Amino acid sequence: MKIRCDAISSGTVGADRGLDPEFPAGSVSKVDQTISLSRAFIAAATSQAQVDECPHNIYKYPARFAPEFAREAIREFTYEDDLVIDGFNGGGTAVIEAVALKRRAVGFDISSLACFLAKTKTTPLSIHDERDLNEWIEVFEDQETSLVSKAQSHLLKDSGYYRRNLPNHVVGVLARILRAIESLPSRRQQNFCRLSLLSVGQSLLDCRTKIPRSKRIFMEFARIFREHLIAHRDYTWCLSRRIGIEHATLAQRRRIINSSSESAAECRRFPTKWGKAKLIVTSPPYPGVHMLYHRWQVMGRRETPAPFFLANCRDGDGAAHYCLAGRSPSSLKTYFTRITNIFSGLRPRLREDALVIQMVAFNNPRVQLPEYLASMEAAGYNEIKVSTKSRFVVNGRLWRQVPGRKWYVASRGDGSAGKEVVLFHRPKTI
Repeated sequence: MKIRCDAISSGTVGADRGLDPEFPAGSVSKVDQTISLSRAFIAAATSQAQVDECPHNIYKYPARFAPEFAREAIREFTYEDDLVIDGFNGGGTAVIEAVALKRRAVGFDISSLACFLAKTKTTPLSIHDERDLNEWIEVFEDQETSLVSKAQSHLLKDSGYYRRNLPNHVVGVLARILRAIESLPSRRQQNFCRLSLLSVGQSLLDCRTKIPRSKRIFMEFARIFREHLIAHRDYTWCLSRRIGIEHATLAQRRRIINSSSESAAECRRFPTKWGKAKLIVTSPPYPGVHMLYHRWQVMGRRETPAPFFLANCRDGDGAAHYCLAGRSPSSLKTYFTRITNIFSGLRPRLREDALVIQMVAFNNPRVQLPEYLASMEAAGYNEIKVSTKSRFVVNGRLWRQVPGRKWYVASRGDGSAGKEVVLFHRPKTI
């Protein structure tokens, strides 16, 4: 696993790339409602590079945007201690990058699994945690790898929902690992182990037709856990030194809220003491494009909600809950209504000069893009066109090709969901 401390923040935080702070590269003209983008931002937004940076690479959350995209957006359009919001937080990419650039961050997500991932990735481990975890993994590796009996398996105590479509030997070895994890003294330590177990499960089970034997799962968990512990330790300590913040207080600069951002205006968990946000950088579910945010697929396309159980979370909702609407074309009306409600809910949390940057795709852009823009306008925002000349800018909008992503398109189209557009909005003047 690569450890790229330089990726935390290239350049000087607060004086981004040496530019005059009064005239940043990503400047918005209040006269003609256009935006000028730096070459660094365009390169980041259109990058095809694989995500190999810790902690982003610990678990591959579906349909996430690249860390360099969030990093450049935050760097260009905010300053130190500004507040950044992600209304569709997912695995926490934007929150991680905001903290790494010495900003404050709030992430909303309706998925308890997504919130678990974001919180655990951004929670530093103390030296005492590291000591306990190193001792724990040594004992764990010495244990016999025989399967736990059904009578002892916590995973088998539910009605069968969380072990749906999992082979019996996988249920057994996961239960044994979970029992060992529960012996750790602190919730923070347990959560870090669960995060590694999720990563191993995704790697060995998700979209796999051949399921490995129990011994390999057991051994792979021990190996990956050790890699994660070293990488996460190096990342957090390197980060705290780089931005000049005490290691133990890194998590205090972010707030992860397990709730729809539709209720952001009234949310009591929102840290009002941080003031209003300068930037929203986010990627909402894509209309007409079905993504499995909440399931793994095993042995073909058999879905399992096992990730929620491994994260000690609870799930009971279908894909439409996480995608804002169902797969059918008739559900698109619901989708666009919810987009309006979500950004209306976020509007009171924004400064008057705030900017909204979002990456989104459509399986029928000709129809759905105008509807999406109309939803944003109804929520109280004006679109800002890109004035920078680039081969990626078409009709004032920045487009990118999606690299190697698994798409489940609701209806047969022209493959347009393979392209994403970066949209820029700002709140209407009240």
